[in-house]
Amino acid sequence: MSMTSPLTGSSNTRLLRRIPAAELDALWSSTLGFTVSEFMPATSNGISLHECLDTGFHYYSHPEIAGQAAFYTRLAEFPWYYPRARWDLDKGLELASKAVRLIEIGCGDGHFLERWSATVTTQHKACWGMEINVSAAERARSKGFDVTTENLCDVAKSRTEGFDTVCSFQVLEHVPDPASFLRDAISLLSPKGLLILAVPNRECHLHLDGNPLDYPPHHMGRWSAAVFKSLERFFPLRLEQLFTQPLVPEEFDRFLSAAAGRSAYSRAILRLPGFRRIARHVLALGACNFFRGQSLVATFRKTS
Repeated sequence: MSMTSPLTGSSNTRLLRRIPAAELDALWSSTLGFTVSEFMPATSNGISLHECLDTGFHYYSHPEIAGQAAFYTRLAEFPWYYPRARWDLDKGLELASKAVRLIEIGCGDGHFLERWSATVTTQHKACWGMEINVSAAERARSKGFDVTTENLCDVAKSRTEGFDTVCSFQVLEHVPDPASFLRDAISLLSPKGLLILAVPNRECHLHLDGNPLDYPPHHMGRWSAAVFKSLERFFPLRLEQLFTQPLVPEEFDRFLSAAAGRSAYSRAILRLPGFRRIARHVLALGACNFFRGQSLVATFRKTS
């Protein structure tokens, strides 16, 4: 079975896996306590995971299964869903330190914009945000930021003055049409402007296959360093820097649980009294840098 790649528009793709609707519901229910059938009415026969053979991008069919407002309202009930301390935001702050005119796509309640405004010393700096969640946008506005709830396509058509920096953190993986997203983000950039993207790393050591958040209706695409490198061939972008997050303390237990699932031997080792405590201590001493954590951050320069 072939399905057109949402990244390149090519039919040079292959089917990786079929996932029955019951299996998907069971994964969400056993982990987070609710099923997703009500949020995905078009999936009575299940979903499928495909690979774009031109880029290595992994994506789910079909666009209409992407989560909508009601689904994200449900997820927002979990206090851990919007963490404040994040490696990708720290890295983004560092990469955008010389920005003058910055816009964030998917700015939430303005947490990154707030940090950027407070720490960047560029003269005449100004920032804007985009957020389709109305309540989050209101919270960002209450902090004094100019935030629109228009979608990216409409903003790209109306904002023609150009930004030297466009950034987006943990948004692209939710988008069913990443090609349109990238084209619109690029159109917001001034000539030679900087695009900063952060996504979950498909090649991390945290066993994403067992995490319902890496499936629809939450994630629609799975990204990797190789996929980011391929974008230069399809978009007017030049990849400048690529950063892979090491394991951070909040991920140690997830990492150990993923390791335990690899074999009966590793499960036995990890059940030994005190082993997890020792393993966490070893990771904290520096072993964490040898393993890939959740996020991947890339910077691109607009080439035309």
